[in-house]
Amino acid sequence: PPPQVCRAISVVLGPDYIRTPSSEQEVEDLVRGFSRAHGLPQCLGVLDCTHVAVKAPARRSSDYVNAAGTHSLNVHALCDYRSCFLDVVVKWPGGAHDARVFTESRLNSDLRDGTIPPCPKELLQVRNIWVHMGSIWVHMDHLGPSGNIWVHMDHMGPHGSVWVHMGPSGSIWIMWVHMGPSGSTWVHLGPRGSIWVHGEAAVPVYLLGDAAFPLRPQLMKEYPAGGETAAERRFNRALSGARSVMRAALGRLRARWGALRRAMDLSVDALPAVLHACFVLHNYCEARGEAVAERSLNAALQHDRDAQPPPCVSVETGDQDAEGRAVRRVLTEFLDARRRKL
Repeated sequence: PPPQVCRAISVVLGPDYIRTPSSEQEVEDLVRGFSRAHGLPQCLGVLDCTHVAVKAPARRSSDYVNAAGTHSLNVHALCDYRSCFLDVVVKWPGGAHDARVFTESRLNSDLRDGTIPPCPKELLQVRNIWVHMGSIWVHMDHLGPSGNIWVHMDHMGPHGSVWVHMGPSGSIWIMWVHMGPSGSTWVHLGPRGSIWVHGEAAVPVYLLGDAAFPLRPQLMKEYPAGGETAAERRFNRALSGARSVMRAALGRLRARWGALRRAMDLSVDALPAVLHACFVLHNYCEARGEAVAERSLNAALQHDRDAQPPPCVSVETGDQDAEGRAVRRVLTEFLDARRRKL
């Protein structure tokens, strides 16, 4: 369709068919769906940047040259477990690094400040917490919706138990435990309501990304160099398998709209509305169960393998974030413990 029609589709249908979850129930439904489909707890969806070929613009042409040496737009997208898109940003030239596209996105700021998703962090694993007068055993593996967990204490006198309160963000950080009045135990909250329980981090709702993205508590990626231990390598395989939902989504998108597999004869000013409309109509088709021809899908997947530039890893995409590393470690141990129980 002409650009004017695409703009109308984007403006009128876009808000209904491409949107991030706005309620706790919507978040829980997406997280549970992802867990059932891919076995990863607390995961909302998969984040990626995909390049769409453009003809060399007359102005600032070099900005559009990507890592493969071709001209493109770098499209930021988030999809859920059903291969439907929750967020799409079409404005960046192909030379923009994926990490920058995410860092400067509204999605990133909404994740940082808690606007998205509106639900608490979840404690996936805990261990014994030793104090000088005995040990505390946390009986629940998961924090409940009531905003607190019951903790039984061994060898702590007549009271024998302690109530642990959660911080305002729905999480706690146990930095230290000490004796309070009448034999009670006080648990201290850390900054920003994040949780640490004897070295074990609570896991917020997070996204999955590839090596081009920075590691954050709300953005998980694989261990570098394939992982050092067997548990890390299994974690990497789990993430790679889960990220296949994005590859499927983009493949189905390009299978439906073959124009996305070549440089369209449109200006870079007109292209964003056209591309966004393609994502909107993809979700429209998925919601109605519209099939995709297998031949077109295979051609689209092959196009992505051949034409997409490799992810560029830089200092800003590394694993320096301590909270991100801690959350990844908890997820790794959680998946490993679950595997041993099977």
